[in-house]
Amino acid sequence: IVNIAYGSEANIAMLNALGNSGAWIQNSGGTGASQLDFVMGGLTTALSLNNDGSSTFGGDVGIGRTPTQNLDIYQSGSAVANLEVHTSVGAANIYLKGLRGAAGSSDIGRILSYWDGNNVAEIRFNTGTDTANKDDGTIQFYTSAASSSPALALTIGADQSSTFGGDVTANPVSNAASLWLKDTNTGIARNAADGSTDIYAGGVAKANFVGGANGLITLSGGTGGVRL
Repeated sequence: IVNIAYGSEANIAMLNALGNSGAWIQNSGGTGASQLDFVMGGLTTALSLNNDGSSTFGGDVGIGRTPTQNLDIYQSGSAVANLEVHTSVGAANIYLKGLRGAAGSSDIGRILSYWDGNNVAEIRFNTGTDTANKDDGTIQFYTSAASSSPALALTIGADQSSTFGGDVTANPVSNAASLWLKDTNTGIARNAADGSTDIYAGGVAKANFVGGANGLITLSGGTGGVRL
């Protein structure tokens, strides 16, 4: 270990057996400043502790193991690995800033979930169709039924519309299931009194379906109605 000073910079060099540079710790902030750099062989800066309190890494970062991604957080055993974004004042945000040039309808960020190495679900954040202003976007949800092949389950459009990739079931674990469109005035609901199904329009039940062997359909509207 040898201390070498170049001008205003002080360095601690860890040399190999031949006296060649292996790793350096240096103050590169210059006169009146302070920045501590950890430099590896080949003069590659692996870590800089900046004078504003921030830290800059020169490569991928692994917590718990050698990284396989830009940021790799690994927890061995059965413990849960957590990533927490916390602030005592204001909002805690996560920004996904993918760039795809002028391409429209392309994903610019994803959240992917893996089960034993298999991709089973993901959320995609997509560009919209306005390639001039680049100010619209959509969100898509994917799920996998088998073979680690997530398929599109739900798209939330730039106009806030929703398109489902499969059947829509309202509250399937409850006998009080209901599905309302836009507001509580139009929709489908279970009639708690007799277990039948009502279809509402304008807040009024316009049709009633009764199941069983002798199922009935009652249509109502205006001053009269039809019973089948």
